[in-house]
Amino acid sequence: MHDHNNIFDLSYFNFYSYLSDVRRFQPARDFILVNTDDSTLPISVAEVLEHLKIEADHAEADAFYEGLIITATMVAEFLMRKEILPKQFRTYVPFFRSGIELRRAPLISVDSIEFWDENTESFVVVPPSTYYVTDTDKYAQIFLDDGKSWPSITTNRKQAVKIEFTVGLNNVVSDLSRDIKTALLNHISVLHEQRGDWGSADIGMQEFISATPSLSRMVYNKNRITNR
Repeated sequence: MHDHNNIFDLSYFNFYSYLSDVRRFQPARDFILVNTDDSTLPISVAEVLEHLKIEADHAEADAFYEGLIITATMVAEFLMRKEILPKQFRTYVPFFRSGIELRRAPLISVDSIEFWDENTESFVVVPPSTYYVTDTDKYAQIFLDDGKSWPSITTNRKQAVKIEFTVGLNNVVSDLSRDIKTALLNHISVLHEQRGDWGSADIGMQEFISATPSLSRMVYNKNRITNR
């Protein structure tokens, strides 16, 4: 059973509470978190124990180290403006336009685009052959393909077009660059050393960002998406 008084407990630091906290520190975006997969961590508990030079027999419960990994990952994602663990988002736009930018990255897939049909009073799927998506490590954009046309929008609904897409490193273990992995391990080491200072459940994301070690922050900033 997880201890919710432990600030690094995996069940306490889930990505839903993370996203609500992050919205306090950056401009609001009209993105809804639909699903997140935190079953595959970017670094294993065994790697953390090896880095910390802790023998498994003398280690805390796995959930404690998983909490450290997720906390460092969340801060890294915030500073880089990139998602490490796969997440599915939903966003809306009032009408079709050229170059719809998906301001979450890196993109894995556009899962669906739907538009509101007033005749059926329901969302209808736009065939994927209608559009294409730019391949980029920044914010991907959706464009109308040659010879195609967007469905006609006849409603004044502000959420007439619904887009669901998945972002993150497609294969977390193999796609994580060596510098980011090293930065995360360094970050986790500092969190582990300072674990006695994080005993309050009132600690927010800003405090964790401020406590990010300089070497890790340098790597996160180097990998940061700069266009907003």
